[in-house]
Amino acid sequence: MPRKFLAVALWLIGSILFTAQASAQIQTYEGVGEYWLERGDTLDYAKKKATALAERDALEQVYIYVSSDSTLRNSDLNKDEIITIAAGLIYVTGKKFSVSKADGNFVVRATVNAEIDIAAVVEAVEREKQSRLQH
Repeated sequence: MPRKFLAVALWLIGSILFTAQASAQIQTYEGVGEYWLERGDTLDYAKKKATALAERDALEQVYIYVSSDSTLRNSDLNKDEIITIAAGLIYVTGKKFSVSKADGNFVVRATVNAEIDIAAVVEAVEREKQSRLQH
């Protein structure tokens, strides 16, 4: 009896894990980000900023929520608000940097290759959107 229970339990756990993996829609995206160095910035700081922008670029290729709210009063723009939401986890599989000079400033460019679970990103953005709409 205990062996039969163990076999059924293992089969059930395996089925759940296989279903979870099969439903994941992981794809690879390339993101690019640039950071213009300012006085006092280090190269490491610029690389971190450029990498963060490149990761966001990759994530925004999957799914993004955009909302705008403009208010006019007596034909004058009183309020103009734009909200963008991109959320989710990414797994960076590759990273490259280049440094160039433009208009007298140094520019660090990061290119990342990232694996992203599309369904998880959509779920995270929708959850964040609902959270913001409730407040």
